[in-house]
Amino acid sequence: MAYGNQTNKNSAQNQKLLINKISFSHPEKEKIFAFTTVDKNGYFRFSINKLSENVIKQLPEKNKTEDFIYTQFNQQEESAFTLNINISENPSFSYKYYTWLIHEHFKNNADVVLENFIYDNEFWFIENSLCTDKYNSYKKFTIRVDFEHTKNTPELVISFDGVSKVSVKSVEQCANEGISSELFSKVIYEKKLFKYKFLPEEAKYHYDEIFPIVNYRLHEPLEIDFDKPDLSNKCLKYKNNIDTFFTKYINTDDFKKVIPHSGTWQFIPENKIFRTSFGSNKLLFGKDKDVDVKEIIPHEGMKAGGPITRIMADHVKIFFIYHKADKNNLVELKKFINGQRGFLSFSRYLRFLPTFADSLNIEFVNKNNPLPEVLKTLENFSPAANTNYLAFYISPHTKFEKEYEIHSIYYRIKEQLLKCNISSQVIDSSKIDNDNFKYSMQHIAVAVCAKLGGIPWRLDCPVINELIVGVGAFKPITSDSRFIGSAFCFSNTGHFNGFEAYPADDIETLAGSIGTAVENFYKANNNPERLIIHFYKTMSDDEIKPIKKILRELDIDIPIIIISINKTESKDIVLFDMDYNDRMPLSGTYVPIGNNKYLLCNNTRYSEKPDKRPESFPFPIKLHIQSTDKTIFSKSEEIKKLIDQTYQFSRMYWKSTRQQNLPVTIKYPEMVAEIFPHFESETIPPFGQNNLWFL
Repeated sequence: MAYGNQTNKNSAQNQKLLINKISFSHPEKEKIFAFTTVDKNGYFRFSINKLSENVIKQLPEKNKTEDFIYTQFNQQEESAFTLNINISENPSFSYKYYTWLIHEHFKNNADVVLENFIYDNEFWFIENSLCTDKYNSYKKFTIRVDFEHTKNTPELVISFDGVSKVSVKSVEQCANEGISSELFSKVIYEKKLFKYKFLPEEAKYHYDEIFPIVNYRLHEPLEIDFDKPDLSNKCLKYKNNIDTFFTKYINTDDFKKVIPHSGTWQFIPENKIFRTSFGSNKLLFGKDKDVDVKEIIPHEGMKAGGPITRIMADHVKIFFIYHKADKNNLVELKKFINGQRGFLSFSRYLRFLPTFADSLNIEFVNKNNPLPEVLKTLENFSPAANTNYLAFYISPHTKFEKEYEIHSIYYRIKEQLLKCNISSQVIDSSKIDNDNFKYSMQHIAVAVCAKLGGIPWRLDCPVINELIVGVGAFKPITSDSRFIGSAFCFSNTGHFNGFEAYPADDIETLAGSIGTAVENFYKANNNPERLIIHFYKTMSDDEIKPIKKILRELDIDIPIIIISINKTESKDIVLFDMDYNDRMPLSGTYVPIGNNKYLLCNNTRYSEKPDKRPESFPFPIKLHIQSTDKTIFSKSEEIKKLIDQTYQFSRMYWKSTRQQNLPVTIKYPEMVAEIFPHFESETIPPFGQNNLWFL
């Protein structure tokens, strides 16, 4: 992979990148605070070994053996002792102190004040233009204290956290109307947010003053419609919201007395702006008259050259599972597949010849539970040799169906089909008889190609035989437990196998799976140079230890590199290109934001030209690189290669022709982890362990 390309470098640095941070200076160099060794409600805890030597020297002799000391910052009591704190030399102290100062400033100004799970300040402000007679809407903002990692200077990160709806009916009114208290998740009481199950005792004397936040399960009983998907430019909206908040609440004399900040957003220096390698988003497809087709846009490449690797089975038989009321939709779907309704056809788009096996069709009567009817028919299924099977499940329910059981039944049907070595594709029946469905068909076709063993496209770069393990996670709404999925990739072609899923706390099983994959890779490719793991969160020492242990037992001594990739977009730290009307930076742009941490802009803005508008406007993703080989962090080219690889794997998404901002090494296992809890079996059927059945 080539880096340092002059054209590529300039295209990154030509951007005028702004980050949602504001620098500030310490209002006081030193200050005396009262401490105690007793933990009390409302006190802040500090680990003694994280304080400066100057502070430790001041500790009373009897307290130097303590692990922690506590303070309220603004109160002194008889049992306390005082310490003179140099604030600039004690970042762990100053972080909490400034967070407390900001909280005190806003607690009477905001409509709701809370601390989020990492003790940052979150403030809610009512937005009257978005309120209705059923709910009040609040815009949410977080102010986080951070430190510039090279200079250790303080700064504020100001983020917009979206809008929350709060019912105008109290929990008491809801209960009187028959709405179960089990549906309450978070509530507002006296301008503070609480989890309903952890309400303070005082609040339970005032149920008429407690108001539930409208969650997924409360929409229907409160007769509140779900919001329609917003496809507008969220980068612009985000920037406008933080600008408004900054002008009204932050860039004021009163706030500057508390936090004396610069008054302006920060711009990223040119020498801190990087770009993935030139051509890293170019894809390779099949041949058009013996010429390799190379494209950035997947749909154009598929039309011109078809898949890079065709479905290799001699025969492909398609059948349909449908409700009796959907016979007409079945007929129309066949027309789309055959190219009679505006779509190019499977045979021309995917370069294989499908056959409709109508004798295998399953027509069900029970709309809400077709599983028994499907199972009964599958009992007699007998596959033919050299034949791949694909079942189209025409769902009588939309994906927005509120009933958990209805979704679960579809996944159970998918499980039974996997047991019969049958791939499947679900389609919403309400969308089929519409000419716009031809655009959906290109996404469906790509997924079908991958499920049946073809490879729609691969990266236009040399094949690298490197073991990459992807681990993603999903937490079902109906469960308190998180599930993880894993997948293994033995090169950068995008070919995956070894899909598995299990509870997130079963790290030993994950380690065993990784060990098996490393052993197999070792046998097939001699000694692998390193193991790369794409993980859905920062990996703890407890999670890394079992993997090290397995490798030691296999007598394989290789570095382990872990790239933590948050499964959600980074909304706390965001970049904006101020020289571009839509504000979204060029795809492949990345900047360092901390110790071995990076923001990667992974989107569809491939050109600097303003007339070529992106398909969507995702925020950057956050990367954190860890390694058992610490020398890697002094090798900038190696870091660039790892980021480049992460970026390229987002181009291998085969559920649609639209590029995703998450690499498939995280996305695919997450999709497996989402579906697996619905399965009856405790393991994924063997056919599904080496098949992209979940697309």
